[in-house]
Amino acid sequence: MTDWPDTLPQRFLRNGLSETLADNVIRSQVDRGPAKVRRRTISNVRQLSASMRMSHAEWSTFLTFYMDILKQTLPFNMPDPFDENATITVRFVSVPRKTYFSPGAVRVDMSLEIMS
Repeated sequence: MTDWPDTLPQRFLRNGLSETLADNVIRSQVDRGPAKVRRRTISNVRQLSASMRMSHAEWSTFLTFYMDILKQTLPFNMPDPFDENATITVRFVSVPRKTYFSPGAVRVDMSLEIMS
């Protein structure tokens, strides 16, 4: 499996970083009494919303990684943003978005799903 390139930033911006647990529950209403509740599956993905500051050169490296190496679909390993000593396996849920950050830098917003 591919790893997040060492030439790209290794940490997300803290502002806006969030992880959402998977909605893995099915609720069924019954005629009387409390609803029946069960899990959909044994495992499910969590959602990660995050942003990174990148230079224009790093953006170019990121595009090559995203388009040519991942082919926009493959999972990859990267540092866990909530645990400095751990790695997570993720894949993109939607296309990354680039916006202005500061002179010479862009902000890259990512929506990822955590697979492990």
